[in-house]
Amino acid sequence: MTTRKMIKRSIPSNDQPDRTLQNIKKQRVNVSPKKSSSSSSDEEIPTRSLDVNIFSDDDADDNDEYEEKEDDDNDEDEDNDEDEEDGEDEDNEEEDEEEEDDVVDVTLLGEVRDTSSWEKTELIGRGSYGSVFRATSKNEDEDTQIVAIKAAELSRASSLIHERKLLTRISSPWVVRCYGHEIAREKNKLGGEITSYNLILEYCSGGSLRDFMERNNGGGGLSEIHVRRFAIDILLGLFNVHKKNIVHCDLKPDNIFLAHDSKRLMPSSYVAKIGDFGLAMEKDSVKYGDGSGHQRGTTQYMAPELMREGIVDFGADIWAFGCMVLEMLTGQRAWRAHGDNLGSGDLESLIGESGLIPKIPTWLSVEAQDFLLRCLDKTSGLGWRIVSLLNHPFLSPPQKPDPQSLS
Repeated sequence: MTTRKMIKRSIPSNDQPDRTLQNIKKQRVNVSPKKSSSSSSDEEIPTRSLDVNIFSDDDADDNDEYEEKEDDDNDEDEDNDEDEEDGEDEDNEEEDEEEEDDVVDVTLLGEVRDTSSWEKTELIGRGSYGSVFRATSKNEDEDTQIVAIKAAELSRASSLIHERKLLTRISSPWVVRCYGHEIAREKNKLGGEITSYNLILEYCSGGSLRDFMERNNGGGGLSEIHVRRFAIDILLGLFNVHKKNIVHCDLKPDNIFLAHDSKRLMPSSYVAKIGDFGLAMEKDSVKYGDGSGHQRGTTQYMAPELMREGIVDFGADIWAFGCMVLEMLTGQRAWRAHGDNLGSGDLESLIGESGLIPKIPTWLSVEAQDFLLRCLDKTSGLGWRIVSLLNHPFLSPPQKPDPQSLS
C-alpha cells in the first residue's frame, strides 16, 4: 500500500471560531465550519442547516444528507463501466481512443432526423470530443433561440452521450444547462453526408473563465472581488454536482463558463457555471484507489491522490478548485512558481510524490492565503467541505452576491 505523504503546514484548526458566524443569518449557509475527518465527505452535509436553497426545485424532497449512489439501473453509466474494464489492462490514452471508436447504437438514442432543427452559425471551440458551435433555432416558436451545440459524428460521440447522461441529472443555476440532444444528418466540409450527434447546451455569452482572465488585466490576475464572486458560484455549482454523487474530474478555467445575468451589476454581470462533464465520473464507479482514474484530468489541476493512486473522490474537485482560485488571483497556473521548465514527468512527480502544495504568494490578503490553504489541505485526505469554504472569511465581505437573486 502506498503511504501518503502528509503536508507539513501550519493550518489553522477548523474548530477555531469563525468570525463570519456573527453575521451568519446574512450568509448563504447557516453552519459553523467543522474539521473534516478522513472518513467524511460532502455527502454528509445536512441540507437542513442551509439558510438558502442552493438546490434546484427537483432536489427539494431529497434526503437531508447527500444521497448514496441511486439504485436505478437506468442511471448506470455504461461509459464508466467500460473505463473500469479497460483500466485493468490499458492506460488512459488507449481507453479514450477506444471509447471514441465505439460504435453507438442509434436505436437507444432516438430517431435520426433528416435535418437539424438548429442552424450552426459560429464555431466557438474544439476538443477531442468534437466541435462546439453557437446555434440558433430554425423554429421561431422555440423558447430558447440561441444555444451552444457540442457536435460529433455519431460513431465517435460516446463522450458526449456520457456527458448528457450526467448533465440531465443536474439542475442548478451554477451548472451549464443541458436542453437535450438530437441526431441529424448533416453535410461535412467536403459536402458528404454524416450522422451528427448534437448535444444542446446553454449558451454562455461571456465565454470561458480563461477567456475572461485573458481579457482582464492582460491575464495578470483578477481583483479579489471578482475572484470572490466566481469562487462562490463555482462552489455552489460543485455542491449540486457532488450531491448527485458525481466527481467532475477536470475543473479548470477552460471548463467554467460565464453567462450574463442582468441582476448582477458589479464587478461584472456574469455568473460562473461549471461545464464540460466529458471526464466526469460517478464517485463509486471505480474501485477506490485501484488506479482506474489515473491521469483523469489536466495535470496542473490534479490532486496528489488522483495523480498518485488514481483515487476519484470529491476532494479531487476541491483541490482543482483551489488551483483555479490561485490562478485567478495571480494570473499564473499552479506550480508555475516551482519552475518554468518542468517536464511532464517532473510535474507529475512534484504533484503526486513531493507532499508539497502550490506556492501561495505572501502578497495576497491574509484571508485569501488561508482560503487557499483550506482548499489545498490534504492532511485530512479530503480537504475542507464546500459548506465550510462558503463560510470562510475570504468569501464573506459585504460585497458578496446574494445567492437568492440567482435562483
